[in-house]
Amino acid sequence: MIQASWQRCVAKHQLSRDAARPIMRLLTSEVVPRRQSFVDRLSGNLSEIQWLSDMSRRAGHYAVVADDECVLVMRDLGQNAGSDFEQAGIVDGGCWTEQIAATNGVAMALRHRRTMTVTGADHYYALLSRFMCTATPIFDHDDQPIGAINVSAFDRGDMRDRSFAEHILRMATSRIQARLFHERFADHVRTQVLSSQGGLIDEAWNTLLAVDSDGVIRGATQAAARELGLDSALPLVGRKLDAVVGTTIDRLVGTRGQPLEVEGGSRPVTLTTVLPKPRKLALYPTVTPRETGQSRTGRITLADLEGFAEDQRALIRRTRELYRMGLPLLITGATGTGKRALVEALHFDAELGQSPLIMIDATDLGAASDALRVSHCLEHARAFGQAGADLPTATLYLKDPGAMPEAVQYQIARFLADLEAGELGDPSGPRLRVIASMNGLQEQRLLPELRSHVAGDIVRLTPLSQRSDLAMLIKRMQCRVDSRGRMISAPAMESLTKHDWPGNFRELKLVLRRASLVSAGSEIGLHDLPDRLFTALPPSTARIESRNTETERAWLEDALASTNWNMSAAARRCGISRATMHRRVTALAITRPSDGRRSVLGSRKAPH
Repeated sequence: MIQASWQRCVAKHQLSRDAARPIMRLLTSEVVPRRQSFVDRLSGNLSEIQWLSDMSRRAGHYAVVADDECVLVMRDLGQNAGSDFEQAGIVDGGCWTEQIAATNGVAMALRHRRTMTVTGADHYYALLSRFMCTATPIFDHDDQPIGAINVSAFDRGDMRDRSFAEHILRMATSRIQARLFHERFADHVRTQVLSSQGGLIDEAWNTLLAVDSDGVIRGATQAAARELGLDSALPLVGRKLDAVVGTTIDRLVGTRGQPLEVEGGSRPVTLTTVLPKPRKLALYPTVTPRETGQSRTGRITLADLEGFAEDQRALIRRTRELYRMGLPLLITGATGTGKRALVEALHFDAELGQSPLIMIDATDLGAASDALRVSHCLEHARAFGQAGADLPTATLYLKDPGAMPEAVQYQIARFLADLEAGELGDPSGPRLRVIASMNGLQEQRLLPELRSHVAGDIVRLTPLSQRSDLAMLIKRMQCRVDSRGRMISAPAMESLTKHDWPGNFRELKLVLRRASLVSAGSEIGLHDLPDRLFTALPPSTARIESRNTETERAWLEDALASTNWNMSAAARRCGISRATMHRRVTALAITRPSDGRRSVLGSRKAPH
């Protein structure tokens, strides 16, 4: 490309290499409208350019911005006037087309639509041979060029200068295009596309697709097309999402911002989604509980977790307020105490339901790709943490961080430190909520460096067996799992409240769900409960023999009542033979309530 440019400079443009002042400069009156037009195309937001300018200045480099006609419309105001860069013509109003400025970074980048570096020896003009220039084009949401950013430095022959310039340029320009894309398609579901063959994640903010409620792709960037193995984004627009990446729009919505791995043409890709505001999201397909793992009506709320005991209500209310204020929280408790349910309830209670709940789960780690997986999640979280009002507030959820490898814990700790440094002095408060949950036994394995960032307050959840409102919690859980709304009999409730519940809420839910499925009566009885609530011995007759007389009587009466006093049906329900049922009923003198002392077997006529 450099050689072809030199040939054009000689044969087509007829430029002299030794020209003393070859760079033409427009008048200020001509530059001002160009600058305003450029700023307007950026939606008036220059935050990414300001960041790049600060980074390049710290490294001793010089940043300038050109419009789509290669005219410089902005320069680094931190550089002193009369610097070597300005004397070479790298100033506002400078015309850097190839026809005028010969071989240079800005013209090459806009011509070839990619990042280009022109070293000192590559410059056609001898005047520019001291400088190395790296430029990257800026594209709008539709991949139309807006201009280019150029970083110039003295050419020391050090490849690190080139790598640094290319990296910060790709970061800044990809973020600009991503912001413009999100603004343009704010009413659509937008998803970032990343393949395992892609480059650095922080240079790939703009690998985006926009999908409407019918599952049709309405917007796509060239960067997204490359991740999918395509040469152009044009074939993507108008196609169905499932035809491109093998997943449906309702499944994409159901991820709620969690990374989703799919097949993208010839290679696997990861999709990370941003949802529109609730008013527009309502137009999208309803997501079923099976696809999302949660439903709008079945989701556990903070009111459910509060229970009926005043100490628990106070704990949940305090946690809710601290979370809303953006304080990092560490939730601890035994298995099944509802740590994840509390995190999700806090997220949705804080009216963040349409924004991502970005989870990093220790159980998903352990492969060689851990660093990439964690980096992907953290950079996705960074986008929300550093965004303004154009993106919603999100939640970063660290599940079992004490079980994560130390390298991952250090990686997350560094990310949170950088994020907190950027939040200082921000009057709007943090744009990213951070919350972690773990088993109390894992606390010793949590690195102090990470603990200091996640333990703004420690919330310790009480085991179910120690809850003073256990009976009320059981009744409410039964209402949730039993579609017929049946009550629990007194003997069954007594057994449930006396159980230790090592699995806490999770175990309780499964027990009640099983009881509701196997019960055919008008209420849940002892015979509907699993064996483990009574004995560690095998089921069947051992189940009866393990009970005391009163419990056994209640259990058998319960089974008989639920089967309308049918001896065979009651025996089957209890898991015993009819003969055993007959023997135990006779031994305990169980009678029908309406027949006084008459046995359930009926009285036999005495012989004459």
